[in-house]
Amino acid sequence: MLRALLDSGGSSSLMTERFTKKLRLKKTSSKQVWTMPGGALNTSTKCQAAFTIPELHENCLISWDLYVAPNLGAYDMILGRDVLTDLGIDIRFSTNTVYWDGAEIPMKDRDAVQTESFHLNDPAAIEDAADRLKSILDAKYEAANLRDICDKSMHLEPHEQEQLYALLNKYETLFDGTLGNWQANEFGIDIKPDAEPYHVRAFPIPRAHTDAIKLEVERLCELGVLKKVNRSEWAAPTFIIPKKDGSVRFISDFRELNKWIKRKPYPIPKIQDLLLKLEGFQYATSLDLNMGYYHIELNPDAKKLCTIVLPFGKYEYQRLPMGLCNSPDIFQEKMSELMVGLEFIKTYIDDLLCTTSSTFADHLGKLDQVLERLQSAGLKVNATKSFFARHELEYLGYWITRDGIQPLTAKVEAIQRIAEPKNKRELCRFIGIVNYYRDMWIRRSHILAPLARLTSKDAKWVWGDLESKCFQKMKNVIARETLLAYPDFNQPFDIHTDASHTQLGAVISQNNKPIAFYSRKLNPAQTRYTTTERELLSIVETLKEFCNILLGQQIVVYTDHKNLTCKNFNTERVMRWRLLLEEYGPELRYIKGESNVVADALSRLDLNNNEPYEQMSIEATAELYAEDPEDFPENFPLSIRQIAFEQGKDAVLQAQVLKNPSRYVTKSHKHGDKSYDLIVRDDKIVLPRALQRKAVEWYHTMLAHPGETRTELTIGQHYCWKGMRTTVQSVCGRCPTCQEMKKQFRKYGKLPPKEPEVIPWYTLCIDLIGPYSFDVKVKGHKKTIILHCLTMIDPATGWFEIVEVPEKRADIIANLLEQQWLMRYPWPTQVVLDRGHKFMAEVRTLLKDEYSITRKPITMQNPQANAMLERAHQMLHQMIRTFWVQDQDDIDLDDPFTGILAAIGFAMRATVHTTTRATPSQLVFSHDAMHNVGFKADWQYIKDRKQKLILQNNKRENATRLPHAYQVGDLVKVRQDPNRKHGQDQYTGPLRIERLYDNGTVKLRQDTAHGGAVYQTWNLRNISPYKA
Repeated sequence: MLRALLDSGGSSSLMTERFTKKLRLKKTSSKQVWTMPGGALNTSTKCQAAFTIPELHENCLISWDLYVAPNLGAYDMILGRDVLTDLGIDIRFSTNTVYWDGAEIPMKDRDAVQTESFHLNDPAAIEDAADRLKSILDAKYEAANLRDICDKSMHLEPHEQEQLYALLNKYETLFDGTLGNWQANEFGIDIKPDAEPYHVRAFPIPRAHTDAIKLEVERLCELGVLKKVNRSEWAAPTFIIPKKDGSVRFISDFRELNKWIKRKPYPIPKIQDLLLKLEGFQYATSLDLNMGYYHIELNPDAKKLCTIVLPFGKYEYQRLPMGLCNSPDIFQEKMSELMVGLEFIKTYIDDLLCTTSSTFADHLGKLDQVLERLQSAGLKVNATKSFFARHELEYLGYWITRDGIQPLTAKVEAIQRIAEPKNKRELCRFIGIVNYYRDMWIRRSHILAPLARLTSKDAKWVWGDLESKCFQKMKNVIARETLLAYPDFNQPFDIHTDASHTQLGAVISQNNKPIAFYSRKLNPAQTRYTTTERELLSIVETLKEFCNILLGQQIVVYTDHKNLTCKNFNTERVMRWRLLLEEYGPELRYIKGESNVVADALSRLDLNNNEPYEQMSIEATAELYAEDPEDFPENFPLSIRQIAFEQGKDAVLQAQVLKNPSRYVTKSHKHGDKSYDLIVRDDKIVLPRALQRKAVEWYHTMLAHPGETRTELTIGQHYCWKGMRTTVQSVCGRCPTCQEMKKQFRKYGKLPPKEPEVIPWYTLCIDLIGPYSFDVKVKGHKKTIILHCLTMIDPATGWFEIVEVPEKRADIIANLLEQQWLMRYPWPTQVVLDRGHKFMAEVRTLLKDEYSITRKPITMQNPQANAMLERAHQMLHQMIRTFWVQDQDDIDLDDPFTGILAAIGFAMRATVHTTTRATPSQLVFSHDAMHNVGFKADWQYIKDRKQKLILQNNKRENATRLPHAYQVGDLVKVRQDPNRKHGQDQYTGPLRIERLYDNGTVKLRQDTAHGGAVYQTWNLRNISPYKA
């Protein structure tokens, strides 16, 4: 056994020279320089080693090239990112566990051994990416450069800049970037009398963010915002969101605490009322308070309620946190009290606007009063986010000018640019937008009547002046109502996005009323993006376009592309955009396409003043895929010139034209400045043999991998050739993406029958079940009780035991197995257990070291291995529920499950099994469990009956499988875990068969990207032939 370190910070893997000699491994020359905390390390050789990681997967053999190091400190091996990435081993710091292929084990204590960290010299691109990530995540807060801010105020005259600087410098400490402390009474939180403390586990934190959040926590502790505590009844989870200015947004989830708070609402000003009072000003200054809510100190009781939990400890908020339901109320109340009597100041929580209608000197004088009050109260202002003495500025999502309020026209630009429809389909899309918000535009039916008539099935398409006027009038109604819509920053923003092949579309709304629309054409390069990239681009551009409204707000994004709601971002472009999204912290939700009406229409309706990419000719499409239209683009095989060229070379096609001149005609097709004669049959271009397969591959890829029939029908609208169906079947059937992503309905290879279990006490099957939750009333309040159980069964007799697991710890589970079975019944020869449970590692050690019992781990590769126990679990849940309801009035809340589980265990042992036609008690004790009657087991009858049922089931299953003789060397694909996340591949492969077994399993070899190999045994049920 070797001591190994899983090091996600190491680029490659190493082994000590001591073990290479001991194992007599052959070494090859390979020089490499490593960087580590103590300095540089030079290695000169590599070796190939085969090893297993028994705690995770004892039957999986890994073959890998390892660098040889003289000494690795306390470890014999270091497995770096090459192994972890290729094999998919996940180090989960949030739960202190390691996960691989369905198995999960706890991290081990390093016994205070200092771990040496090794890193390869990364390429410059990786170093740049790491520096960029660090610059985003490391929080940086500093005093404002007031001189620089004033000098950059180009709207002011030089002497006005000097006067502004003199005023700001007078209050220099107000802009020093530190956290203020409001000189007022401490703030308390009143909670309801029946409030129950809420305590939750810490949210997992990505490893890349761990250092940043620790720095932020340390900074907040130094500022007095947080204080580390050891114990608390309350604990809310917390996480951070990186921001584009290099700081981090610290967010605590106080939703459960908010349920118990007695809120004392204070009137938050309506944005509409604030804006109506702003007309006619000469100068306006907007002030942004630095870390606004943190200015207010909490009293001792409130601090205990506002406790948060992180993976590395608990902390109390000492200041008023964001996320409390009454934080806006208390802050608005205090700001209103602070600015009372100053009619020229408008306050919206922590956004202050000072407007004056006289001279510049008058404005500075009144601004002086505001700054003096802020400084006296102990507050701080973020100068870099404030704007001073402007003639116009943006405030709460509106453009404030001397002439009045001007809504941001970008909100309705997408609607105003919609071109007049050219057919019924485009008109229906536009009407769909209108009807989606039918409650907003009451007169829509009257305006739309002439347009609606055109959508009738029997109506002839005639677009005249009346229809054009109605169309423009309806657009104006939508634009006017949307421009006048005021965003409510106390409510979440809903964003619906969509992307077609040529255009983006989105709508921002609140309470089902539109706030803003967005749409634009894609440029030629963007039309070649994948579907995922186009859909994500629509989200990113919408957030950037309306960042003044959305940044810092609660956002829910709805998309009809389900893959975006998953975490499998696998291209550099997608990962880069995903990082941009994190600044806004949106929640991504999936919505069906038919429900995404408005965004879908905006992404497809033609826009004015743009090249109409949507209706492209073949020639125009070809130009997108080649710099020079005269060249043959490699990834677009259907340019007119190339088709003409290949038709002339195709001798078979030329012979067919001579043989059947009546079926083939020649038509001229223009490409650029030239015309080419193409062979056509039935008004479809005949594709020459050289382009047939390329065309199918191109269509199949561009149309997101449709099936054989849809691919053939689509191509057949414009092209034809003899044997098209055969070509389509060959391409689609061998498509690597389809073989990985699409569900395989055909099953290949007949399964052999298994041997029946008829030797008592030879095999023991164990598993964990739960959690099951049960509600009970205690003193008038509902309380939820959670149950986890350990189940054990002898498959020969059906003898069954079930015991509650009071705490899911490895040592407790191992002790329960030992006490409930191994010390009461004959020791089994082998134990079948689920390798997926992280708690089973201790059980495996117990069986091997204490009892020398063979472990037989079951995996997704061989799911039928523990079938009998799985069938028992199907009955258990219903039985537990039944007993709970039946005996609820007599349940002992201090020990609610002991009696129930004892009764269930007895019921399972005293009930006749349909296979054996006997009860487990009768087979074990030769006596009935409920009556004083003896019983003699006929084990030959039981064996024959089990064998008969096995053969019947095997015959039934094989009837649905196609005959297929797998051979050593064949390529196959493997079905992924059925519990995988949405968007993940259905299959993985290709893998090569290394060995065939007679029990319906095969050993497969999977080569890795770094030259290693992994060997695993799989059941035939999970594999299918891979068509290369």
